[in-house]
Amino acid sequence: MNKKAVLALGIFLAMLGNSKAGAAQKRWRVELYGGTAAIAPGDLNSIPEFYEPYFQFYFIDRYEYYRKVGYIQDYETKLEGRFRSLRWGYPIGLWVRYRVSSFLDLSLGVRGFWGSAASSFTCDVRLIDRDGNQTDRLLIYDPLKISASGIIPLLGLHLRRNIAAGIGLEAFLAGGPLFGSIGYVRQIYSEQGQATPDSFLEEKGNGVGVALEVGLRLEAPVRRDVGLFLEMGYAYQAADGFEGEGLSRDSAGEEFWEGEWGVREDYLADYWGTRSLLRASNYWTTEDAPVRRRDFRLDLSGVQVRVGVTIRL
Repeated sequence: MNKKAVLALGIFLAMLGNSKAGAAQKRWRVELYGGTAAIAPGDLNSIPEFYEPYFQFYFIDRYEYYRKVGYIQDYETKLEGRFRSLRWGYPIGLWVRYRVSSFLDLSLGVRGFWGSAASSFTCDVRLIDRDGNQTDRLLIYDPLKISASGIIPLLGLHLRRNIAAGIGLEAFLAGGPLFGSIGYVRQIYSEQGQATPDSFLEEKGNGVGVALEVGLRLEAPVRRDVGLFLEMGYAYQAADGFEGEGLSRDSAGEEFWEGEWGVREDYLADYWGTRSLLRASNYWTTEDAPVRRRDFRLDLSGVQVRVGVTIRL
């Protein structure tokens, strides 16, 4: 047998050995994970951001004007608390992965994502009229809450290599549809300890969009067929076309509606000045006919950090 034949036989046997070794390795794995994400959903955050200039206009600018023109002797407005925007979200999910080769995995998974921001705010006003009579007014917003959540079915591609004994470094790319939900709840009281709010408002909506992400992962074994991983990446998560129900309840009764979410402009105008404010809503049936500035968009994009466990089957 010549040297070329011996070399070819050796290569064939080495490939066969590697193939058998690869076949003996477990190709399937299941992963569970959770983490945190930095987000800034601007359209949804327009709801709490609406209220600070709103209170400035009606409970400070107005009374300043009243005092200057002599409608009242004096006033005092105390604003306590603040209206919180949504800044953090929490992903949790499941991957089922299949090893195509020593460096490539394909995956199918599902991820849940949610976040909320609840505010408690008090406006305490004391007025002294021209005759010296005192009037007190108290408004308590508790809570004023916005929330967002989503379900994301995902397909993923994972490229992996070992960088040390048992330590793996991975780059991944994944994407899928995003089924999103949003909510807004506001309760207003006029007395401390009041059991039933004077005013209740709730708006909800559902929409569909897309999610794409890219990132890096470090993985280390903790026992046979079980490992832990830490991953970080950027996730684009955006949805639109939101529609949903609304409910308003106060001393005048109840009102129900269904509407499409958008960003509306509320134009505040009175003797003491004007101000234009934007906020997201699905309520468009008021007599003052608010101007619709644009469609609503839920953007939950941002950097995510997740930890999880991987189990080879």
